[in-house]
Amino acid sequence: MTTPKLSHQTAWGRMYGRFVGDEPQVPSITTVQGMDADDLPDPFSKLPELGVRPQGSALVGWRARLVQDATAAYLRNDEETLRNQFPHVIAARERAAARSRKPDAIARAVRGAIAATPDVVADQAAQRGDRVHNLAELLGEWQLGNIDRFEVDQARADLDEHGEGDYASALIDWWMRWNVKAIANEVTVWNHSIGVAGTLDTIFRIENHLYIGDFKTKSDRDGQAKPMQPKVGTQLVNGLHAQESVVDADRGVWTEWKYSRPDGLVAIAVSPTEVVPKLINPERYEQLWTKFCNNRRAWQDHHDLDMRDVLKPIRPPASAARWPDDLRVELPPVAA
Repeated sequence: MTTPKLSHQTAWGRMYGRFVGDEPQVPSITTVQGMDADDLPDPFSKLPELGVRPQGSALVGWRARLVQDATAAYLRNDEETLRNQFPHVIAARERAAARSRKPDAIARAVRGAIAATPDVVADQAAQRGDRVHNLAELLGEWQLGNIDRFEVDQARADLDEHGEGDYASALIDWWMRWNVKAIANEVTVWNHSIGVAGTLDTIFRIENHLYIGDFKTKSDRDGQAKPMQPKVGTQLVNGLHAQESVVDADRGVWTEWKYSRPDGLVAIAVSPTEVVPKLINPERYEQLWTKFCNNRRAWQDHHDLDMRDVLKPIRPPASAARWPDDLRVELPPVAA
């Protein structure tokens, strides 16, 4: 999976332009989706001041649990758990020991690595997700005759090299058993009505049914697929409301969106042991779209407020001119 050619990373999240080199015009689907209250940074969090990326309030407990687990494993000298789940802690300890034999220096390095555990785990999960998405995209492109089988094998080998070969095996097994037929992959779409754009993972058929799908790669410690969050529906429902899809990103050529009436929207959970596809309940389409539109308005409010001159300079009163600018004024002396 590659970064969409028309996307830009901005202070307001990922945004899209109409052609390569264009200025950001509208927010991405995932950026708008992230305006859910549980995804917004905790207003009481001090994490940014500590140099740690801000996280939504729903993730605070997850971060705390990871730090707790890494700390417990280290304190009980559980080298197996550290090696399998927190290798960055071992690496930090070994680097510190190579530089200095002082116990305090090693302890500081270990504490820093443990504190960074949530960010390390999140980055690893994101990279794994990219590799699985890349394999899924290339499977579809190979089916369509756009690439050679060699590229699919390379993507699978990349997962193998990272110890993630079971994800590839599970995905390919599901693809073959369910007789998935790709129609389009990584399709960038645009909605002018509300001002949003994004990239849909896959359009595919199973038997005579047309689906719009999105891949998720979260698994539990047993390697089974984690239950997907209902908010994946607010992401997928954009496939029903897209108005255009890009034909040539370099030249900015778009065409009318032709898959707004699929037979279903499917969230596809990929894990090392299984692939679990789930249909979004059609009875919830309208509710999901309303929620997404509300999030879009919330994003606009944040954006507009940031763009305005909220803070303006205030002119000092005439009394300030009584003292030179380079003089620090003190209180008057106490009368005797």
